[in-house]
Amino acid sequence: MLASANTCVAADSHCLGALDERVIEWTGECRYRSMDCFMTRVSEVWSSENLVLASLPVIVYGDERAFRCLELSWKSLLISEAATAALKWVTNRQRPDGEPHSRANSSFPSSHASSSFAVAHSVSRYYPRFSAAAYAGAALVSYSRMYLDAHHPSDVIVGAGVGIMGGYLAARYLEDLHIDRAAFLERSPVRIQVGDGLGSVRVAFTWRM
Repeated sequence: MLASANTCVAADSHCLGALDERVIEWTGECRYRSMDCFMTRVSEVWSSENLVLASLPVIVYGDERAFRCLELSWKSLLISEAATAALKWVTNRQRPDGEPHSRANSSFPSSHASSSFAVAHSVSRYYPRFSAAAYAGAALVSYSRMYLDAHHPSDVIVGAGVGIMGGYLAARYLEDLHIDRAAFLERSPVRIQVGDGLGSVRVAFTWRM
């Protein structure tokens, strides 16, 4: 059963190929040279390193609501990325650009789509007024992966579904498991101090056992 599912996805047969061909044809008609750089930047910005950097100000200076939203986002990411990694390994689908990739970095589903929609789902729970913007951002990140030929349309669609499901499961089963924020900051090796004057920001690194 597993082998037949793998063949279906890897060979782009009727189960996914027809949908992909139609969407790719439409995407090709919307491709403009002026958008290439923009789509590349959108795709590159959504990375684990940048997510960590974006989280730091919320951890240090954000209010309790913002911190809980961030906490739920990372729980959602944990679930969605674990599911995405498992599906990538099982399906081992070739990416549309034809470049060789490892099995763990195969095409189906898109981790950009799953992670961005997982975060969008978490943001919408704590900040409902920003739901449209959060999901629009996730859709843009996902579209950039199709535009750059990094993923088939079905990779992105399924990835978005995995992300939303990850967000739902995190909110349903993990939302009440909270991090002790004060203890976390106390143990953090990074100390940020802000003074009264312009430029009076000091970042110190300490090691605590």
